[in-house]
Amino acid sequence: MKKIKVNKLIYSLIVSISGLLLSLFVNRGYFIIESVVGTEYKNIMSSEKIENYGRLGHRLLTPFLSKIFDDIFVFNVLVLAIWLFYITFNLYEKYEKSALLLLIFSITSSQIIIFTLNFAYYPDPLTIFLTTIALFNIENNYLFTFLGFLNLINNEIGLFMLLFLVFISKKRATKLQLLILVISLYLIYRQIISMYVQNDSSGISTYILELGNFDLNFFMLFGLFSGLKFLSIFLISTKKSLTIFIFLVFYILVPLNMAVDYTRYGTLLIVVILWVLNNNSFKLNRNLKMIALLVLALNIITPKYYIWGDQLTYLRDSKLHILDITGKNFEERSINK
Repeated sequence: MKKIKVNKLIYSLIVSISGLLLSLFVNRGYFIIESVVGTEYKNIMSSEKIENYGRLGHRLLTPFLSKIFDDIFVFNVLVLAIWLFYITFNLYEKYEKSALLLLIFSITSSQIIIFTLNFAYYPDPLTIFLTTIALFNIENNYLFTFLGFLNLINNEIGLFMLLFLVFISKKRATKLQLLILVISLYLIYRQIISMYVQNDSSGISTYILELGNFDLNFFMLFGLFSGLKFLSIFLISTKKSLTIFIFLVFYILVPLNMAVDYTRYGTLLIVVILWVLNNNSFKLNRNLKMIALLVLALNIITPKYYIWGDQLTYLRDSKLHILDITGKNFEERSINK
């Protein structure tokens, strides 16, 4: 028994580190893009006074924990490494080892990891990690409540991940009551924070107003795809297709409608894929190894698309990406021979 556990630990460690190295290879290292939002998170981390936190000052968790390393990027990469170890460790007994390796590599060749290698300072890694822990312990009410509150003070987008957990829970009514408690605690927290931080432009009312501006378009849908890339097959071919369809419709109508960084919102749907994998709900499990290998290959040979509003950008583009599904050749993508 001890030998099996040691093998499990060693395997999970090797696979998670190898997965990160694959992300660095596909992305050609890391290249930190200084975005406006990322700079605001850096400001929160470096500020000694809460009054200087700025409009995103209510999203405290990632910047606060990053103070340990004095660098949000280092913290985020560490969180992603631990997250990869955690999911590998939890799926170890459910899949044949080579198939699990390819599954993890399929994840790390998508924007889920690569986004952070370019936009280093966003709090999404911790959002994904906290939600994943709650997912793998779905019926633990205490953990759901605790992690749920941490999720919201990290970034309020975590609310939609919590709603997904409520939706898939066997004790939906209980989970809904707990979610109401979490939201109530969060609203109290926001009220307290607002006494010190001016964040009217990121207030709850601002997001509600955005719901009236719904405009389903190509960029929204392609943005969702670009976040997961060909991992999307695990959302399509599943025994839980109706549940996933309902949630995706909700996700497009509400959170995605309030966003402009569509690719980033697409990466958060990895939680839904992990639910499918954790429950062995993928319809093509018999051919899982071949499908995971195909997903990995397609993720590598297609560009790293990033959609912001109606703009498509190629992140760290290279001749490794020989298949552009938008139809552009190397010259049109400004890649020199």
